[in-house]
Amino acid sequence: MQGNAAIAIILACILVGSLGLYYALKAACLTLAYMTWKVGRKETVDVELVPPSSA
Repeated sequence: MQGNAAIAIILACILVGSLGLYYALKAACLTLAYMTWKVGRKETVDVELVPPSSA
């Protein structure tokens, strides 16, 4: 399921982040998780790479 995939991606991000490795990879991972969540929610993506915290 999309939800399970998003959770797995986020957990992987937390693991990578806790090790302090590759901030670019971490950012790409979080973006992928966000986009996966958006697809799972079946919402329209008007502005693709805008983090939800900016709203």
